[in-house]
Amino acid sequence: TDFDRVQVVEADGERSYGSLIELDRYRRTIALVRISNTDVYVVDIFRTKGGKVHDYMLHSCLEEAHGVELSVPVDEPHHEILHKYIRDVKRADVDGPWTATFDLDEEDVGLKTFVLPQEGTQILSGEAPAMRREGTAPFIAVRQSDGESVFAVVHHPFSGAPIVQDVEMVPLDGSDEGAVAIRVVLPDRVDTIISTADDDSRQLRRTSGGRISMQGRFAHVAEVDGDVRWVYLSDGDLLRIGEIEIAGETAHTGVLRSTRRIEAGDEVDAFITDAALPADGSLDHHKLMVDEGGLLIQSFGIQAVENRDGATWILSQDEPGMTVSPGLIKQEYFPNWGISGEARFKIAGAALLEREPTGEWSFRRTGQGKAVVGRKEIQRTVKH
Repeated sequence: TDFDRVQVVEADGERSYGSLIELDRYRRTIALVRISNTDVYVVDIFRTKGGKVHDYMLHSCLEEAHGVELSVPVDEPHHEILHKYIRDVKRADVDGPWTATFDLDEEDVGLKTFVLPQEGTQILSGEAPAMRREGTAPFIAVRQSDGESVFAVVHHPFSGAPIVQDVEMVPLDGSDEGAVAIRVVLPDRVDTIISTADDDSRQLRRTSGGRISMQGRFAHVAEVDGDVRWVYLSDGDLLRIGEIEIAGETAHTGVLRSTRRIEAGDEVDAFITDAALPADGSLDHHKLMVDEGGLLIQSFGIQAVENRDGATWILSQDEPGMTVSPGLIKQEYFPNWGISGEARFKIAGAALLEREPTGEWSFRRTGQGKAVVGRKEIQRTVKH
């Protein structure tokens, strides 16, 4: 959340759903992108591998009466009550892109959802109880039945008329392995988003023709009339478009050796490590992800990083909820597990190269990366 125009979060549900069926991936990536001071769009990428049938569900504001208009005809009867409650279901097979526009009956606002192509997609559209008011509401299931899916969608809430003009999939060279590139066309800006399912493999991805190259988990590039306004990279080590480049790892990893807890009588909430981390404010408000012995992962907001007594103290915005000692992580709250092994951490980090209104470039990063525009290296902007 360090860049106010592009914020991204990723969640993995494999541990929960993987106990029910054989499952290799159940992961969702959400990016909130600002168009203006009042308008946004949301990039929604849901990756699933395992099981047999995947239904990605769509509906709008259930508190308000509304209808839905689909850009493709969905009129073939589907003689089945969907998920126990969705009735009067119609269906259609579609391989290309399509949209669903939800219009509220009493307001001049709506939600337009752009669904990007995925071969073998079936649209199931019906009515079900609105739950938060009397009456019914439209519900849509975007169905895949081959056991491996990558749903790529852009949601755009609007007032009057949609601002987002077009959304399209951008081809990527080489093996995709769940990687997705999306172009979002606005009236005065074109955005390109690249999202991968990589953990640490750092495979090089290129858009078709090699215009944009990226190694990492998430990237966002904004252009106005062909001029780059910003390039933003999260959890990666390369983002390049033309003569503009960010290179160098943004993330930090290591092992936690102990914790401090205010609730245990300490003066601060902190995680302590021997790993060298920058104490210049660049990691403030980023997230510390703690892998507890390979059993589960918890995330904590970073208040600040300090060097104390030859060690690195990661001051936490949250109660750690655990006591870390060599070879053991003891949870202090339910389920109060004692977990053998190391408490390993990762700070995904980010790098942002942005053109200021003056025309000058600013560069912020959390790792050891460098930024170059043309042949000129852009000096890092240090937070004070």
